[in-house]
Amino acid sequence: MAKMSGINYRTLKVKNQLIKLDPDIYVKIVNTNPEFPNKKFNMHINIDKLGYVYIFTSSKPLKRQSLSHFVLNAQPGQVVDHINRCKLDNRRCNLRVTDFRQNSLNTKCRNSTGFYGVSDKKVRTNHKYLKNNYKYYNAEFMQRNGKRLTFRAPFTDEGLILAAMARDRFVLQNGEENYARLNFEHFKFKTFKYLLLNADLEKIKEQLYNDDKILQPNIVLRNNISRPVQQSPKR
Repeated sequence: MAKMSGINYRTLKVKNQLIKLDPDIYVKIVNTNPEFPNKKFNMHINIDKLGYVYIFTSSKPLKRQSLSHFVLNAQPGQVVDHINRCKLDNRRCNLRVTDFRQNSLNTKCRNSTGFYGVSDKKVRTNHKYLKNNYKYYNAEFMQRNGKRLTFRAPFTDEGLILAAMARDRFVLQNGEENYARLNFEHFKFKTFKYLLLNADLEKIKEQLYNDDKILQPNIVLRNNISRPVQQSPKR
């Protein structure tokens, strides 16, 4: 039995992967009765291609159930979220019942920028002073009411950090920091949270554009550009 942060748990090896379980769930799955030494499991357990753990709670007919649902005794239609995003960690302390939106917010970062909710965008323009693709960083966050919050920042190293901060502020403004992971975790603390929520990011963005002599994306789309524009270095 392993012990971590004062919480006892058991591990079960399936397909060369270790599944974390609470002791009471472990004894329901694994046979610990010495009267049946040849019986390894009380119920079949398996891991699917997506990494989720499933059990079969009966043999006739086969009844497949998600292990996380079994642990929390979740009702059909309910969504169970792994707090630390590890599908093999099925201890009660790592599971919670959420809705589909909250579950989708708690995902690993698969963004090419390396920051949650930040992507690089292109504005296509044929203006003689600009290249065909004018890049900028775009921070996005979808609110519960379906409204999309966006923030555009220059395509520079400072602009990338600013866009990541803007996305974190969207999360904090909507009170979703317990589900959507922040790019900068220290903004969860009261002092830093206050600083970010009250910072004038638009003013900082204007200063970045002015310092690097880069036109903002909305200006690029206008037809009255009359001067050359210095492009930021390619990343």
